[in-house]
Amino acid sequence: MRADEGRFGPGRLALAVGLVAIGFLSLRTAADFDYGWHLANGRHLLDGVLFGGRDVYSWTAAGAPWVAHEWLTEAAMAALHDALGATAVSVAAALIVTMAFGLVALRLRGRGFGRPTRLATIGLGFAGTLVSMGVRPQLLELLYLGATLLLVDAWLVGHIGRGRLWTLAGAGALLWANTHGSFLLLPGVLGIATVSALLGRERRWPEAAVATVLAALVPLLNPWDIALYGFAGQSLTSDITGRLVQEWRPPDLLAPSFLPFTLALVLAGIALVATRRRRTGEPRARLVFDLIVAAAFLALALRSGRHVMLFGIAAAPLLAAGWSALGARATPLVRRVRPTLAPERPHRPIDPQGRDLVNALVLFAVSAALAIGGLVMVGPDAQRRATDARYPTGLLSALDEAVTADPDPHLFNEYTWGGFLIAARPGVRVFIDGRSEVYGDAQLARYAEIADGGADAAATLDDLGVDLVLVKADAPLATALLESGGWRELERDVVGVLLARAGARP
Repeated sequence: MRADEGRFGPGRLALAVGLVAIGFLSLRTAADFDYGWHLANGRHLLDGVLFGGRDVYSWTAAGAPWVAHEWLTEAAMAALHDALGATAVSVAAALIVTMAFGLVALRLRGRGFGRPTRLATIGLGFAGTLVSMGVRPQLLELLYLGATLLLVDAWLVGHIGRGRLWTLAGAGALLWANTHGSFLLLPGVLGIATVSALLGRERRWPEAAVATVLAALVPLLNPWDIALYGFAGQSLTSDITGRLVQEWRPPDLLAPSFLPFTLALVLAGIALVATRRRRTGEPRARLVFDLIVAAAFLALALRSGRHVMLFGIAAAPLLAAGWSALGARATPLVRRVRPTLAPERPHRPIDPQGRDLVNALVLFAVSAALAIGGLVMVGPDAQRRATDARYPTGLLSALDEAVTADPDPHLFNEYTWGGFLIAARPGVRVFIDGRSEVYGDAQLARYAEIADGGADAAATLDDLGVDLVLVKADAPLATALLESGGWRELERDVVGVLLARAGARP
């Protein structure tokens, strides 16, 4: 810190404003496709349904094994939603993202990177998360991964001992396993730390090995025991999920939404070249750890767009090194050009305390303005408009009338509407929803064939005994069924259409 910068100088102000901006840009309405069944799970926390281990939401997979592996998060989401509304859940999600990148900034500070580099790194990392941003438990991956990497960094340089490492690894594993299914990332990262310590000739590697074992075994302390491990990796290994669900497909590196990820790859490459050309005083084990972690999360990101958001967290030191290398190249040019742009002005002493006060007021004003604007963006009216624009809220009354005539209908629904229906109409069992691990590849493939509206779609619906069809207004299936003459339209809104068999009530 320069002598005239004060305790809250421009560098700290810029970083603080950057984190506030991340929080603001993270705000989303609670209209995620899975939001509804997350709420339903949370509401079933105390009635025995949640821990029953069986599906109760669909008629196609009724009674199938179901591990609600995010039960603790879902309980918190439901409690917050029912007490304060969806706006509170949206704000909580944005705070989680902000804290995650705050941890990245702390990690880079420990590595000795300056504030401009830290700000550029977290900015790029955050831009890479926008492709998967939403009000969903998945955001916890960012926070937990950031905390894990900060923990490993502290251990590698000897800032924490084995007792604290083991305690935090065990407690973190217990929390992670009961709040999100990505808990296997914790023992994975700790395992990489063990290998890195070995390759770096670090004698304390057994400490990391014990922490790895703890992180792998402690998750057994969950309501479903070892069954949790099987559910954790099913979506990642399912081929049909990768083809049917957009977020599980490999990323298109030239698509606008993935350009931050592409830029991050370029920066990582620049960092690797720069590291080879200069000697570094960093511990060998930490360098090896950075490379292996970045490679592992790169492999995950290239397999599934859902995991792109994690790369900016995992590879933060490489990205920061890339920015530093670019800055080192640009500095001589800036020094040559700067005198021609403006003459040097005499240096005037600045009162650090006065600057601190002004900067604090600036931060408060920016935070207040963004908070007011953010609450409008995710307020009750905005939540309602977002739900109406994405889901067939105008068809719920017609669906209620159809269910009154047939209390247990076999409904075929749009995949992305299953979660909404589970929460909005708990008495109506769905055909499918976002819990792809419950339905399995065969059911997902069958859904895709029907949804395409091909020649066999009507016959397949007949064989399954489907009574009602609720799909998007322009869905090929709706057109095909109406043209077949065997189905009739009950109601239509700007989002969807509800069909019933011709001659069936009402």
